[in-house]
Amino acid sequence: MRRYFEMLSGSRVSSIFISGAVVTVDTTRPVGSRVSAVTLPNGRELDDGAMYTIVITDFLATGGLGLGFPDSSAVTNDLSILDLDASIAYLRSLPSPVRAPRERRWLVGPRGS
Repeated sequence: MRRYFEMLSGSRVSSIFISGAVVTVDTTRPVGSRVSAVTLPNGRELDDGAMYTIVITDFLATGGLGLGFPDSSAVTNDLSILDLDASIAYLRSLPSPVRAPRERRWLVGPRGS
């Protein structure tokens, strides 16, 4: 996962949104080692030896916008649901009016400022 976040942090795509983690990127470090921390929702740090489940659209997973997985270590499962339908179901499950999260998910700058 850290390698994937490294790839995302160096992407030229202007709007990369993540949920479920806070990624700290130190722009003073060399490319490939800029992700200095990944904090999971439970407050624990990402374990580089662990396996994680992520949800991503098939467009991105297969390389759309250049944001596919950099190697073959990812195992994919088709959930047979359109991202629009999943978004609608998620929004319907939230209290109304829906408010966007305010916390930052990408902390980017010298030492992740």
